[in-house]
Amino acid sequence: MEIEGFDSLAELALDMGWSWNHVTDHLWRQLDTKLWKITHNPWGVLQTVSRDRIEHLLADAY
Repeated sequence: MEIEGFDSLAELALDMGWSWNHVTDHLWRQLDTKLWKITHNPWGVLQTVSRDRIEHLLADAY
């Protein structure tokens, strides 16, 4: 996916630190609240959410 900032999101999603450090939970929840609530799986959320949603979230971050 060629979205500026996506590589950083992917790296964060694959970092197993999320399993004990919940600082980034709000990020994944913003991408897809329902899926996050069900799975608590950042990689699953990142792979499922639309490109438009990712771009919107990243644009708000800058």
